[in-house]
Amino acid sequence: MSLEERVEELRRMVEQLAEEVRRLKETIEPRRERPTAPRSLSDYASFVLKFLEERLSGEPDAGIVFVGGLEKRGGKVVDSFFSSVDLKEVRRAQPKRIVRALAPLTNENRVKILLSLLEGPKSASELAQETGLEGGPLYHHIKELMLAGYVESPERGVYVLTTSGCIAIRTAAALAATPGIAPPQVEEQPTAGEA
Repeated sequence: MSLEERVEELRRMVEQLAEEVRRLKETIEPRRERPTAPRSLSDYASFVLKFLEERLSGEPDAGIVFVGGLEKRGGKVVDSFFSSVDLKEVRRAQPKRIVRALAPLTNENRVKILLSLLEGPKSASELAQETGLEGGPLYHHIKELMLAGYVESPERGVYVLTTSGCIAIRTAAALAATPGIAPPQVEEQPTAGEA
């Protein structure tokens, strides 16, 4: 094969490739323009939901449950978390596992301890002062929270939330604060001597 024949062969191959590329471009959806950055929390929520909807668009039956948060103190991010679970997994969750995760949150005294520890590590005396629990009852609830994996004691007499504890109490508190989820709070009447 001569040099001119080889060049002609290469030219035909390039033309064929160009034609294939053109046909492929016609079959591909035009790229959607990326939405602008959200400006408010509700815009951000809409942005995330739109992203998830597009992400799951090719699946006829799909879903995702997500929980996340970010905390700033003094202008700096001190903590953030994000967890997502496929909706199929949520539907298959074992009732015993759900109860085990929520049980520590069904006692008001334990919730008080968890909320107090959200502010940072606390000693037993600080927890007693903030929760009104003392001695045996305080230590009983701390022990239950430690068994659940929500609280730990990195040094004797000092208690901190674990990552699981932070996620659990923040999620539960956010759920309780969501309009329409929890019944309206009933004003408690002060007992004698509190008024």
